[in-house]
Amino acid sequence: MRFFADENVSRHTVETLRAAGHNVAWVIDVARSTDDESILESAQTADRIVLTFDKDFGDLTFRDRKESFAGVILLRMCNQQPEYVTRLVMQAIASQVDWAGHFAVIDDSSVRLSEIPPST
Repeated sequence: MRFFADENVSRHTVETLRAAGHNVAWVIDVARSTDDESILESAQTADRIVLTFDKDFGDLTFRDRKESFAGVILLRMCNQQPEYVTRLVMQAIASQVDWAGHFAVIDDSSVRLSEIPPST
């Protein structure tokens, strides 16, 4: 899969995803301190799923109806230790095949997917 990891995603998660064969662009490597709207636009242009802890992506996707057809995965774990987060992310990715067009929330006990509404 192709991801665009926000700068709040740990190096451990990024490197583990890469080691598992995923193509991961990381904001820290390519565009440090980029605003959320630009991250979303870049992800869409490159057909990458945004991976983030930032709830603002939900506002951009649902309230502002910004284009996000490639998908967004919002991480909402209570324990944000990199190893724990990485384990849950890897389990969630293995459990789903259709992330495109969805806004997903991965928390400590579940994965919830919602279809992303068309942009305005």
